[in-house]
Amino acid sequence: MALSSGTIHTWISPDGISWSYKAKISPTAINNSVGGIIQAKDGYYYASYHVAIDSSNTAVQTQDTLITRSRDLITWETPVNVTNGTVYSNDSSLLQTTEGTLWLAYNLVSTPHDTVIMKSSDGQTWTRVASISGFGSNHGAVNLIEVNGKPVVFGRIGFSTYYSYQLDTGLWSQPQKILDNTPFGGEAVLLDGGAVGIAYAHIANFATDPYGQRDIRFANVGVLPIAVTKSNQSSNLAMFSRNLTVGSSGNDVQQLQALLVSEVGYSADLVTGYFGRITRDAVTKLQEKYSIKPASGYFGSITRNTLKASIFGW
Repeated sequence: MALSSGTIHTWISPDGISWSYKAKISPTAINNSVGGIIQAKDGYYYASYHVAIDSSNTAVQTQDTLITRSRDLITWETPVNVTNGTVYSNDSSLLQTTEGTLWLAYNLVSTPHDTVIMKSSDGQTWTRVASISGFGSNHGAVNLIEVNGKPVVFGRIGFSTYYSYQLDTGLWSQPQKILDNTPFGGEAVLLDGGAVGIAYAHIANFATDPYGQRDIRFANVGVLPIAVTKSNQSSNLAMFSRNLTVGSSGNDVQQLQALLVSEVGYSADLVTGYFGRITRDAVTKLQEKYSIKPASGYFGSITRNTLKASIFGW
């Protein structure tokens, strides 16, 4: 999906190399910026984009976020305006989580420079559920992904990329910094093993030449310390293909540590991917919680099978 001559257009590709044109999405010629596009479980493609109310009047400072949908990427329905002339919004992103909820995030360019979170069960009626203060800013690369069954939004504060996620209470967490030196924010993707990768624009000499050479870089920032929801713990347990003990390291250790955060209060700051003494002691607490013997801190087949039976009734 791309902006061309003032309107949004879609292209498709079977291999990411050869692309063919499909159709124009936006119905007007005053469209300002591209949002996101996803394929949902109901068979529709959903696309978000932004339209200025009066592009010739800079004093108005109003730009709407619209969402439209299509079954074939050619015929698009009349868009739903989710902001209705009340804000200057930009940089939107769409997500559908595993349980079916549709999520939308967008920046407020004018004061108060927040990122707004909305959700919908049908793609037509959207409800504002959160506003994350000071998170995003204009062209902050706001984007949504799902981690451990929870929606997670990424955006820019200053020249660093931060993330926030929905807590079990329904509220959203305080933004946590994940990567420095990203003046335009970053695009997050979920990698194999549960780690998160960030693609971002790097300015070679930002202090002396902020408009100079820019390179695209990619950083694996590891597994985020986000508590696993009950509905997603089973798939995370299933990913463990080896026994873990002191000295082990890798993404599966990070997944184990994320499980320990939700189960025994393991510190989220210690989700490092290295299995040390503190992780061993936390595994011991987990084993004691579920009456697993021996409670030695060794994460093997006995512990895995007992957790599957105790938590999920397998």
